[in-house]
Amino acid sequence: MRVPSRLIKLSGILLLAFATLVTATALFIPYLFDVNAYRDEIASLLQQSLNRQVSFSSGTFSWHFGPSFKFKTLNVKEPDGKADFIKARQITLTVALLPLLEKKVEFKSLILDDATISLIRKADGTLNIDDLLKQGGDSVTLDFNKISISKGELLWSDLTGGKEPFSETVRNISFSANRLGRDQKGHIKLSADIKAAKGDPTRISFSGALQLPPNGVSLLETALDGDLSLSDVEIGKYWRYFGRFIPFANSGGRINLVTSFKGKPLDFSAKGKISINGASVNWPKVFHAVLEPKAFQLEYSAAVTKELINLSTVDLSMKGFRIMGSFQIQDYLTKDPRITAKASTPGTFRYEDVRSYVPYGIIEKDTADYVENNACKITNCDQDGRTDIRASTMGAVKLLKQVFQDEELRYSGSVVQAVIASHNAGYDDSPYRNGAT
Repeated sequence: MRVPSRLIKLSGILLLAFATLVTATALFIPYLFDVNAYRDEIASLLQQSLNRQVSFSSGTFSWHFGPSFKFKTLNVKEPDGKADFIKARQITLTVALLPLLEKKVEFKSLILDDATISLIRKADGTLNIDDLLKQGGDSVTLDFNKISISKGELLWSDLTGGKEPFSETVRNISFSANRLGRDQKGHIKLSADIKAAKGDPTRISFSGALQLPPNGVSLLETALDGDLSLSDVEIGKYWRYFGRFIPFANSGGRINLVTSFKGKPLDFSAKGKISINGASVNWPKVFHAVLEPKAFQLEYSAAVTKELINLSTVDLSMKGFRIMGSFQIQDYLTKDPRITAKASTPGTFRYEDVRSYVPYGIIEKDTADYVENNACKITNCDQDGRTDIRASTMGAVKLLKQVFQDEELRYSGSVVQAVIASHNAGYDDSPYRNGAT
């Protein structure tokens, strides 16, 4: 079908007219508005939303994906009006066009350049932003469709525990988020780094979907579905935050993590890979030597609820050794957690190379003694009715064959323990008499 040339010309004229209108609007609207006439209204809206004193210096009106107000030197104080909560070299607020033509301000996006945000955990465990995380009261809620931070810094100060406050600076923050309102599905993207005491900095990267819970519901009900990457994290520096969950002293070293995550903070599934370098584990109740691997890697699939940590798949490897299995901790939030672990080695290895990694402290004592000291301790051998030595031997072979065919028991000390148990307990050899095999 042939399109009439007149229709093509008309469409072209309309398109050109629209483009001219948009261009003219972008060029001339900045001259139609006095930014100072809106300064007080914008500051008042931000102040009511944050419950904090807000100020900024000179401002201009521009076109930044829509009509925008740009202000230099943003400063947001803490509720006491003394310390700084947020400082930024520049703040850009994009607003809706039609309400603006009616002398009304309706925000669409917020952009902070060279921003510094102070986050403080007070001695009583509360945060300086707790009031912002709660809904209600006299505050005004501002829902931005998009929030961006470039070249940002986060100053973290923790006054709880320890004799000295703990502080950290997260640098080079690049952050973007959209639709972060309550009960909305949005997306966030974050990258940042942390200066190390020595060596390469820690790098952080996250990207994924996020849905905050409805008003009145705890933020622990926030749903996340994303990917997280941490590289060169100094384990010892942050031991104060997770060390109470680990049964040995500060191991030091550095950790790298790549993981996917889906669910809520206390009910989620995850799959990923962890590698640790330069750590030293001193846990004499389990390992009879200090473990100092140059590096090891762990791949896992996990599910966590309020009652259970379930690592359904664990694949741990280091030079010359690999072990696979599963690991569970039930009632991990109580004082009496229950640990269940299963493991096997898919290949061969030299015992001399890995003997320090054998967890003798959680293996049955006789088996542990046999594995560690090559000592099979049979303390008695009473007469128990076994009349045919050949038949009794064949019975023991069959018993051990069944154990050895179990993939999970084959490479463990359970085979040895079965020998000791069967010898000490005795057994009926009648099925193996008269030449039976």
